[in-house]
Formats: sequence, C-alpha cells, structure tokens
Amino acid sequence: MTDTPFALPADDTALDPVTIVLQGPPFGKERPRIVSRGRFAPAYTPEKTVAYEARVADLAKKAMGNRAPMEGPVTVTMRAVFAIPPSWSPRQQQKAMTKEISPTKKPDIDNLAKIVFDPMNGIVYRDDAQIVQATLRKEYGPQPLVAICVRPL
Repeated sequence: MTDTPFALPADDTALDPVTIVLQGPPFGKERPRIVSRGRFAPAYTPEKTVAYEARVADLAKKAMGNRAPMEGPVTVTMRAVFAIPPSWSPRQQQKAMTKEISPTKKPDIDNLAKIVFDPMNGIVYRDDAQIVQATLRKEYGPQPLVAICVRPL
C-alpha cells in the first residue's frame, strides 16, 4: 500500500457526523444580566440559559461517546422546530406544516445558534471558531425541538 496525502484517518469515526436532538421548544441565548452591588456591577448568565446549555453539553457528550473533539473545519446544520399555535385556523396550521408559513417571532436565529454552538466547545469540536459553514432554519412542526448535525468538512 502506498502512502498518499489523501489517506483517511486511522479512526474511521473521525469523519462521521454527530447529531444532537433537544426535545422541547427552541430557546435562544439570553443576554447577560448586570446587578448593581455598591461600586461593582458584576454580570451573570441567566439561569435558564445556563440550564439549557448544560442540556446541550450533556447530549453532546452522549452523542460523541468516547470520540475526541473534531479537528479542522466543520459544518453545522441546525433546525429549530416550533409548535404550531393551536389558536390558528386549520388552514393556517396546514400552511405551517407544509412550510408555507415560517416562524418570524423571537428567539432570533443567531441566539438559537449561540446557545447550542458554545456548549459544544471541547466536546464536539475544540472551539466553535472551527465552524466555517452553517445552515440554520426556523420552521413549524408537529413537535417542538432543535436538531443539530455537525460534520467535518
């Protein structure tokens, strides 16, 4: 067998994508809060954000198993699926299911990305700076969830 610069890594799982699914309504990263304490004004991360990021990290660890974090550039695909409002007419609900209507409400898509990208640092990839391509989508569906797929380029 000849040595080639295009040989696959010895660990064949290094090229496998990692998929993480968070059941429940999509949640965006909240801004840090500032509390005045005399002459100091320390910032803190809201508890809901801390808890959601911990869930992401836990699911990422389970999805990675004993694999090392990905090296080099990665691409991420993320779908944030929102519940269809039950107050909508059957016609509106059908349009939502067929993707004719998309959610244009909060949370913003960049905050949805931040709350899942940051806690995967050191688990799925060394650092989220490795993300060189991302496809993000907000849509309606029968069950609210966030699905993330990370793969090496």
